[in-house]
Parts: sequence; structure tokens; C-alpha cells
Amino acid sequence: MIIVGFVVGLIMLQPDFGSAMILAACAGVIVIAGGANLKHIMNCLLVGLTGVIVVLGLHSLLSPGKLADGYQFARIQSWLDPFQDAQGTSYNLLQSLKAVAHGGWTGAGFGQSIQKLLYLPYPYNDFIFAIIAEEWGFIGTSIFLIVYLMFIWRGIIIALRCPDTYGTLVSVGIIGIIAVQAFINIGGVTRTIPITGVTLPLISYGGSSLLITMASIGILLSVSREANRISHDKKPVGSLPNSRERTTKKDYRPLRSV
Repeated sequence: MIIVGFVVGLIMLQPDFGSAMILAACAGVIVIAGGANLKHIMNCLLVGLTGVIVVLGLHSLLSPGKLADGYQFARIQSWLDPFQDAQGTSYNLLQSLKAVAHGGWTGAGFGQSIQKLLYLPYPYNDFIFAIIAEEWGFIGTSIFLIVYLMFIWRGIIIALRCPDTYGTLVSVGIIGIIAVQAFINIGGVTRTIPITGVTLPLISYGGSSLLITMASIGILLSVSREANRISHDKKPVGSLPNSRERTTKKDYRPLRSV
């Protein structure tokens, strides 16, 4: 946890709070899946929260007014009250909400989005989910989320079936980072949480993000293949064939003469 906290702190100094949140949440999921004591985890969270409060307090004392003028604080303000600065910090969020509202139940139709025509900034990247909601509506968005949940569920199944502890933790980490990143992106677009500028895995435009995500899925498939191979090798050699094998297997022995 100390190493994770150090890396998360370096990412926050960039500053990149979105990536820091993803890394911290993924590390927490792996620690919980590894069998850590929940009491120890809660103590670590309490210490970390206290450290964040102390750091923010010292930052506000040494640099008064700088924290309130930062873009992180502005995003939180726009999340709490989007209409206080409709043409400034809240512009992206309001245009995203307009796109989601315009979709309705069935959507405007494939390729018929209005907000992506220079109204909503970055409609192909951070706000791609708003365009999906506008063109496909509530029904299409629900199907999209169900597919995402099925993908996450299959990743959890792979982690549970893996006989190796290391493979289980790797699978949990991969599926956890994809799930957390999708939640942060969709939550920011729909005003569930403040906007952090995180891409939607496998959907948003971007070469590096897509490359890393596909490589992670390849590792997940490798873990699944290895688990299937181990379970197949453990099958007893002298085990009796099942009923289907007994019915389909032909007997070429010569018939006895009467």
C-alpha cells in the first residue's frame, strides 16, 4: 500500500486525478481479492484520507487562493451546480446532458447526433457515451451497458476459475481497471461524479489507450486458456467415457456366428 500510495501521489502531482483514482481503486480491488483483512484496509484508508486532508490544508496555507483557482476545484463546482458557469467550466457537462436528454427512449438514429456537430467538445473521446445515448437512446444505452457488464462478469469468472493465485490477482486487476475506468467515464458524462477526463475503454478514440486495453485483454485470455489446459490435464486417464461418447463410438468387432 505504501508503494501504491507513492505512485498515486506522483500521478496526482502532474496533476492527473483521474488516473490516480483508477490506480488507487484497482490496487484496492486487488488487495481485497488477495484476502487482506478489511480492518487493516479501513485503517489504511483512514490514514490516507487524513494525509490528503493534511496535504490540502498545508497547500491552502502556503498558497492561499491557488487551490480554489485550480481546474479540479472548478470541476467539482460545475458538478455541484452546472448552471453557475454555463459558458465556461460547465459547458462540456451541460452539452453532454443535452445529448443524453435528446436521445430519449429510442434515440435520434445512427449518425443523427446533433451535439457532435461542434456543440459537444471531444465527442469521439471523453464524451463518446453521450453520443451513444443521443443516437441510440435509453434502450440502446441499456443494451450497451449490459454488454459491458457481461464482459466484466466473464472476467470475474476467469479469475475465479484460475487455480493459480497470481493468475487470479492479475485477472482481477485487469477487469477491475477496465470496470473502474468505465464507471468514471460514464459517471462523469451523466453527472454522477465530477468529470475527470478519462476515456471509455474499447470505445473512445485513442491509440495508446486502445493498445493497452487490448494487451490487457490478451493477458486475460491467456490466463483463461492456461486454466482450461490445467483442468483438462487433471482429467483421469482411465476415466470412463460419458454417455455421448459411448453412443457415438462405433464398434467394428466381427459378429459372432450363431
